Amino acid sequence: MPGGDKHFKSGIAEARCIIVALQLGWEITKPLSDIHPYDFVIRRNTTEGWKSVQVKAVYIDASGNGGPRRVVSVRRGRTSGKSINRVNKLYTDGDFDFLLAVDMEDVWLIPWHEIRHFRSVVCPPQFPNYKIIVPRIL
Repeated sequence: MPGGDKHFKSGIAEARCIIVALQLGWEITKPLSDIHPYDFVIRRNTTEGWKSVQVKAVYIDASGNGGPRRVVSVRRGRTSGKSINRVNKLYTDGDFDFLLAVDMEDVWLIPWHEIRHFRSVVCPPQFPNYKIIVPRIL
């Protein structure tokens, strides 16, 4: 089933990023190649410069004692599942300006400086102030 595939979920998260940006009136562009550590570049208004954004799909982590949590990884590549070739390389300063954490209902735009020391973050408890309220236009 494609819904369980990491690349499928990543594609959905990136599509959602584009939709959210357009709903909020932001300018958005995607680099032509995958050599950059970010997925998109956005400009929220004409007085602000362009900012790089890394998009990550939120996943459910049921391994904790407190029950299921919505978690987003702050690591590159495949970090969940049963992959033999797990990649756990952390992002570093300058890789991107914002992390856009996306699940089916909510979106958080978290500045890099807030998450630079984390391997993963729990949404929403850790960063409630960065949740984006997206207007419904359709």
